[in-house]
Amino acid sequence: NDGNVNHLHGGYDGFCHRIWEAEMDDQNHVKFTLISNDGDQGYPGGIKITAIYSLVANEDDDIGAKLRLQMYGCLQEGETKATPIALAQHSYFNLASHSSSERILKHVLHMPNCDKFTPLDNTSIPTKKVQSVKDVTAMDFCQPRTISDALVHYGDKMVGLTPETAEDNVQQIMNDGSTESIFKVPKEGGAAGSNLDGDKPYGFDHNYVINRHDDDDANSALRLAAVLSHPPTRRSMSIHASAPGVQLYTSNYLSGTNPPADLCKGNSSYSQWQGICLETQTFPDSIYSAPPEATDEFGKGRCFILRPGGDDYLHEVHFAFGRMP
Repeated sequence: NDGNVNHLHGGYDGFCHRIWEAEMDDQNHVKFTLISNDGDQGYPGGIKITAIYSLVANEDDDIGAKLRLQMYGCLQEGETKATPIALAQHSYFNLASHSSSERILKHVLHMPNCDKFTPLDNTSIPTKKVQSVKDVTAMDFCQPRTISDALVHYGDKMVGLTPETAEDNVQQIMNDGSTESIFKVPKEGGAAGSNLDGDKPYGFDHNYVINRHDDDDANSALRLAAVLSHPPTRRSMSIHASAPGVQLYTSNYLSGTNPPADLCKGNSSYSQWQGICLETQTFPDSIYSAPPEATDEFGKGRCFILRPGGDDYLHEVHFAFGRMP
């Protein structure tokens, strides 16, 4: 469903489009359940999926709150076929306001445990390599960076814009939040080595590797994936997850008309860089056991396979909301 080449977001009728069975466990917990039968979206094996959302106190902030999401998957009883499963939470965040004229440009992103990422080909599919952000400084969030500065650096080093043009694109929004411009890669393509195709909206849409200790239980140990903050309001959000990776996406393809305003909160129009997604996950396109181009490190983020008689799937992520120090 992605250019008739790749499978994106679970297919044409992915789980985000389904009506799930919902029940309240208590005042703070909601459990959603979905059955996906053998052959659904072309996948073998029938599965049962449960997503439990819990709203609890943020123990690190006396006025904050934490949203805990636990995603489970298992084969249906009697199922004999194995199947891949890779669930992710794809919310768009804007700590200023969903309709902020500054979009996400004044946000600060810090990913201290993500010093590597998976480079992409020109279809946005990982090359099966893992690369240090120190080799590609435009991708480095090991120290806190404002999104505006990061997009200027990315526009210069990865997109192939002049530093002046990259800066001007960001300043157009900072100075005039009503601009409807969509900022794109030059028609001739991105900077050398970037694999960016020309005439497409640009911004971050990359999987980062979350560093883990050798003795971590990959199915349960939570690690800090990212800290997002907004200095003007002092709001902050930290994300801890059991997943091996986190997809950073700066809503490059929001256009002001897609999605249409009548589907948006308050009939707002959401444009490029209006929100930020931090989707904890296994690595994209990692279903294959060991393609020739894959590195051992890429294999550590491989998609989970549900097998008859094997382990069930678990992915847990916590979103902690509070105030900046």
